Amino acid sequence: DTAGASLLFESDFLVGTTRVQLIGAVIDGPDHPTIDAKITSIIKAVIAGFVNVPLVQAGQKFGTYTTKWGTTSELVAAKSASVVLWSGTPIQSAVSLRQVSVAAKGAQEGTVDFTARGTTQTVPLVLSKALVDPGKWWRLMHPGTLS
Repeated sequence: DTAGASLLFESDFLVGTTRVQLIGAVIDGPDHPTIDAKITSIIKAVIAGFVNVPLVQAGQKFGTYTTKWGTTSELVAAKSASVVLWSGTPIQSAVSLRQVSVAAKGAQEGTVDFTARGTTQTVPLVLSKALVDPGKWWRLMHPGTLS
């Protein structure tokens, strides 16, 4: 009894700008021309299964802060992020925010974490405009409001 044709193979390809490396083996095939054709179809199917998933776009709104004196600012993603995944892989997200009353435009006041396949990407959340102090006059007219 003789063993069939076997072949170890490796293929590198890009999904977006991410390099993906595929390593595989075919064991006990009928002959090399047959397994060569099978490997080509396997690689094509695997390439088609990977997708570049946009997670967030820079400037995407995640909420709004409103101070007791009426100043508002949106909380937005500081940067864009994406991830390369096998099609259908679930992605979880979690937003964490700080309590804030006065802060500069662009101040990081939270994060959004995206988790897939045990890997987490964190994107800072920043203020779209400053939350300014209400001033002495407002404080005088609203005693105890800020305590």
